[in-house]
Amino acid sequence: MVYLLSLLLFALLAGVASAIFQIPFWVVAVLLVLISAGRIGYMLYMTYKSKNLDKLEKFLLASRNPLNQYIYTHKDGDIETRLAAIDVLLARYPSPVVQGTYKADRAALKRQYTEARDAAATIPNVAMKNYSLALVEACLGRKSASSQYTLAKPWMKSMIDAIVSYRTGDQKAYLKHKEETLETCAGIQYFSNYYFFERIQEYIKK
Repeated sequence: MVYLLSLLLFALLAGVASAIFQIPFWVVAVLLVLISAGRIGYMLYMTYKSKNLDKLEKFLLASRNPLNQYIYTHKDGDIETRLAAIDVLLARYPSPVVQGTYKADRAALKRQYTEARDAAATIPNVAMKNYSLALVEACLGRKSASSQYTLAKPWMKSMIDAIVSYRTGDQKAYLKHKEETLETCAGIQYFSNYYFFERIQEYIKK
């Protein structure tokens, strides 16, 4: 909303300047398109490509998107703060994918793994369902159960392997899979995974 208002204000000022200084309308139009494209490009880059934690933090802090606000809590939000952010996210987005995914996350944060598994099973997107179900099994240290799911992205598999390794006390394997996870993800997923590993002792019981 702030960006939209800023763009409208700029368009108004540009129109006034165009009239005063006799700048061709097409020049103003092209300038507006370039500004909009740059903004969209920046948002896409930060969401999917960046690995700069400082810039990602500023991007997430400036966002009004409930998902980005929840992702930011991965850095230093306590459990209650994170649960509250999930509740806002669930209230905003009624889609079954969002509801199943983040109800599973909420239950897992509370270590209510039966409830987390039940919520994950409702996710209609197969890739997200498999990852969420594998995540529950990994949190319980069930290597064979977590490995039965086909995972869509390399970072998902290494994340599951890292959690299982941590849960079972295999520090060497944990560090290897942690590094693989961070190498193969980017954007807000990188931010989320990085701070998950920084605080893994708060979430996973050995």
